[in-house]
Amino acid sequence: MLSRYFLSLLLSGCLLLTVLGIYLWDKIQEQQYRQQQKSLQVLENMVMQIDLDMATIRSDLRYLAGQKNLQQLKLADLAHDYLQFNQYKQRYDQVRFLDTTGMERLRVNFRAGTASLVHKEALQNKAHRYYFQAAFALDAHHIYVSRFDLNVEQKEIEIPFKPMLRFATPVFNQKGDKIGIVVLNYLGNYSLRPLRKLKKNLDGYAFLLNPKGYYLLADKREKEWGFMFPNSVASNFSHEYPQAWQYFQNHDMGVYENDKGIFNFSRPWRKPLSAPHLSDLHCEENCDWIVLVYYPHQRLWQWLWQHLHSLWLPMITALLTLMLGWWFLWQAILNKRLTEGKLEQLNQAISYERDVFMQGPNVVFRWRNELGWPVEYVSANVERVLGYRPEQFAEAVTYSTLIQPDYLQQFAQETADAIASEQTWINRSPYQVRKKNGDLVWLQDKSQVIRDANGRVSHFYGYINDISALKQVQKALERSEHFNQTVIDTLADPTLVIDAKTYQLILINRAAKALYLGEHPIHLRLTCYQLSHKQNISCTGLDDPCPLREVLRTRKPTRVLHRHMNTDGKELFIEISATPVFDQQGNISQVIETHRDISDSIKREHALQKLATTDSLTRSLNRRGIETALSTLIQNLTPEQKNLSALMFDIDYFKQINDTFGHNQGDLVLKQMVLCARACTRKTDLIGRWGGEEFLILLPDTELKAAYKIAELIRKTIENTHFSDIEGQSITASFGVGHYRLKENQNQFIERIDKALYAAKAQGRNCVK
Repeated sequence: MLSRYFLSLLLSGCLLLTVLGIYLWDKIQEQQYRQQQKSLQVLENMVMQIDLDMATIRSDLRYLAGQKNLQQLKLADLAHDYLQFNQYKQRYDQVRFLDTTGMERLRVNFRAGTASLVHKEALQNKAHRYYFQAAFALDAHHIYVSRFDLNVEQKEIEIPFKPMLRFATPVFNQKGDKIGIVVLNYLGNYSLRPLRKLKKNLDGYAFLLNPKGYYLLADKREKEWGFMFPNSVASNFSHEYPQAWQYFQNHDMGVYENDKGIFNFSRPWRKPLSAPHLSDLHCEENCDWIVLVYYPHQRLWQWLWQHLHSLWLPMITALLTLMLGWWFLWQAILNKRLTEGKLEQLNQAISYERDVFMQGPNVVFRWRNELGWPVEYVSANVERVLGYRPEQFAEAVTYSTLIQPDYLQQFAQETADAIASEQTWINRSPYQVRKKNGDLVWLQDKSQVIRDANGRVSHFYGYINDISALKQVQKALERSEHFNQTVIDTLADPTLVIDAKTYQLILINRAAKALYLGEHPIHLRLTCYQLSHKQNISCTGLDDPCPLREVLRTRKPTRVLHRHMNTDGKELFIEISATPVFDQQGNISQVIETHRDISDSIKREHALQKLATTDSLTRSLNRRGIETALSTLIQNLTPEQKNLSALMFDIDYFKQINDTFGHNQGDLVLKQMVLCARACTRKTDLIGRWGGEEFLILLPDTELKAAYKIAELIRKTIENTHFSDIEGQSITASFGVGHYRLKENQNQFIERIDKALYAAKAQGRNCVK
């Protein structure tokens, strides 16, 4: 008998170890997947940061190279522009213009938070430097980029380290002749600092490598910039991880795994399709960087050991419980066999209950509907569940004495409600009772209401089941949900877990609550669009792509730019990374969204765009801005909506005003011209400085006759305007007016208006043609 007991115990132990092994394997896979997802997210964010920095520098360089003061070599005005630009940007060590001989014509330094103009005597000739020769040889709109290294002054590396990237592009005048180059010395720490922040919460390591395998960004500062010190033994990734390095040489991006760990990598400079703004950058071989996120296998085994360390006590407890359980079960079997003869002699009135419930988990009670609910009958298995022998209920134990006081009112109320509503069965809520040994157990019972011949409730039959194990599982699930919430709250970015069918929020972290709710509570069944859009219907995706719909459509992770509203109703520009979660059937059950507020970046981009299309003197559109606006208006014209007119005017004898009163007074006249034009036009009309003293005004939805009247009104307004600083000199202007003809290109339209303007000048000026 004992050998069978130990055999059963051995089999149960093997089963327990198998379950534990499956559980640990599942946890290892889950941890590895979680770390891989985090590594990919950090890698994507680092590459995106580099792409954004390159796009910003490219935009700044294009803006500086396209300035009219530069093309006309107005160095005094240009120096003022460069000072303002570098003081505002604060991320360029130097902003320079070099002429065709390599001589610095203008240089603005940025030191100790202040931009300053370098004196003419301190300017140098850089014709022999590699960046001048490489940049000057480029075509228009192309940009040269140097290697990423440390700044060197007087042949010594500057301390503290100043990482530097040099960007240069050729400059052409209005005739198309190359007149020099513009050079930006970019302070590399403005890119490295965000990359360091991105890798802070990473369990593994994040690196930025140059093409030779040297560290530009590493887990330890002493490993960085080793190639700048030829006499030192520099740390090199290709020496530490030669197999991974060999794989990187043959791929632009991907995942490589060996016995050391998992390497996720990407080469930002080899992504012209996904980053088209880099396609016009000419980079030396030395700036073909590698962005790398490395998760060592050693970290996974450390995590597993910590996890096992926390499980040893529950494992021992479970094993002891299993041994005791088998022992008591075996004793019960032995007792059953010893008392089989006596059981056959029991009253036939309870034979049915005995056969059904004696071997099962349910305990049968019958109690009277009297004070304390005295027990008339209880099945014999009550001792195994509650520790009391059946005869003890006949002696002193009533059913009410079993129930914990906290649940006695609940039990009594459910009984009273059932009697009042004449129910036959009572499906009770779970309640606790105290066993004979003092332990508490959870019971679930279904009670049958018994009535006498007069319809009065006389008895109850209760079918009682011990659900303590189920309650323990429920508590474990609650602890698991609390753990998941704790983990997601540690994420810095607002993060949501969304039901893919209902769009309702399953989890929302603390950062998302602060951004979208503030102090407002979360109500049940809150949806993602109620949270982020403050509306009760899902967004259509017409203005912004819906990330959840994109994930459901493609079944792949996606990244979109979306407009949301914060807790104060302010519009935000949010970059959303959405990842699908699949169930066992392969269906998308949930979507995890990570939100990143990039509103400030969008605003800066809009401000730079406005700066690039605005004339700095008159605050009207510049040549580029008015040409872009005209192109857009022409593209939007249809046969039904084809009215577009324009007028061009030129100040008469403007050179005489400059020669007589000076350029400052001439600038005031130009500003006054724009004010006169705005006073005579609509808000929808667009005014731009075409060049010098010429202005172009676009008149959407305007026929030729109406455009002629507007031109005449502006002409009279200018003629009647008094200029207090220009005594004895009347100011007039000549006008050319035209109406756009369908299928005519933009240059043809402007040429017709320009001819009309020259006709007005030829006729004597101060008139409209």
